[in-house]
Amino acid sequence: MSAPPILFHLPAWGAFYVDSLLEFGLPSQLAPGNLGDFPWRAQAEYLIHTTQSDRARIEAHPAFRRLSELMPVRFENVEPHLGRSKFGALTETQRTAVRAADARGAVLFFLQPDMVWSAGALQNAARRLVEGSADAVMAPGPRTTRETMLPALAARRGADGVLELAPRELVGLAMAHMHHQARAWVWNDSDFEFIGPYLMWPAGQAGLVLHGWVLHPVALRARVRGAPFHHIFDQDYLAAACPDPARCHVVASSDEGLFFELSPGDWFRDFPRMAAREIDVAAFAEFNTNPHHRDFVRRSIRLIAAEGAESDWLAAEAAGRKVVARILGLLAQPDSQLLAFARPRLGLRLRGRYRLADPNLNGSIFHTADDRLHADLIDVMPLLTQHADRTDARIVRLLALEQNSPSEMAADGAARIKEYAALLRRLLARERGPRARRIKS
Repeated sequence: MSAPPILFHLPAWGAFYVDSLLEFGLPSQLAPGNLGDFPWRAQAEYLIHTTQSDRARIEAHPAFRRLSELMPVRFENVEPHLGRSKFGALTETQRTAVRAADARGAVLFFLQPDMVWSAGALQNAARRLVEGSADAVMAPGPRTTRETMLPALAARRGADGVLELAPRELVGLAMAHMHHQARAWVWNDSDFEFIGPYLMWPAGQAGLVLHGWVLHPVALRARVRGAPFHHIFDQDYLAAACPDPARCHVVASSDEGLFFELSPGDWFRDFPRMAAREIDVAAFAEFNTNPHHRDFVRRSIRLIAAEGAESDWLAAEAAGRKVVARILGLLAQPDSQLLAFARPRLGLRLRGRYRLADPNLNGSIFHTADDRLHADLIDVMPLLTQHADRTDARIVRLLALEQNSPSEMAADGAARIKEYAALLRRLLARERGPRARRIKS
């Protein structure tokens, strides 16, 4: 079977990201097992979105010259999109790449300039898609501290400028230079960040066991061409283009391939930290995750720096599975239970249910389970009730009133209790009826 076209897409503009690309991003991509000896280079093309001035810098660099010897490289000017936010411009470049890949039925790699890749990662991902065993390959990419990681990487760059890092060597470096935010994703009782994409447990000194909600689609071949791409590539687009999460391969071990991001040490200092609680992670996930994410998080991933004792790995995996099962159990609670006992979480769930109906319902919401807020429903109530079904719209109005006019709620308590009871009966009927499966998804 002949290989399909393969498109590598990379957006990079501005000194920070172009420096990242040239210092470690592209050198690690050029390693053997990645692009240095890529077996499908005859079918491959590399697309870079950048500015005219940054293009000149990239083209003058030896790493780019090596890349251009391996496969055709095409530039597109990002400047028409720079009136948007940084992430808005990034998303527009990715939409361009998606359209190009769809037109040719191509495998599409989503690369970023500040990722350092283990040797073998890109070819292993490509092989699964070329062979057709998966529609997408998903991998985690925890953050490392840029200021200390850069010298460690520079010391390992070869005379030819290539950065060849075996998976376990890269994991070992990442653990030694882990970003403070990534450390806060390790389940603990004092300094845990509940709004992260990953949950992690130490496996002795050998590495980490990771469960991830939002994994990075290293590459995909869209099962649905022309799939809607309204928000973020690893959220709404991934689910629409590759609708069966069982065909999204999640790497089980870093030995198969992974990457790490390099982020400045002062980034993300203001995110809340507290003791780890399943209920808070569930509150985050009510709005910020979809069914694909909830499938991915079930799967444990070993980040292996050294062999270690198998008992340490098994203990960490057991601890992770136990916590994830509790979180997913909370997310599986029906609307009727949340209306009766956890209305702030129901507000998060309802806003999340319709988040793709309008861009103004999107964004990020970070509340703990203790916050007496219903996803700030008063701000979006007119828009949300416009898209919600009749029962959900009634609940939204009631929760917004409860949040913002408690005195009005108390003044007519008997009527409000009657209204809650009527809504509870409607939810119970809905959860038993034929619409339950569709609402759940």
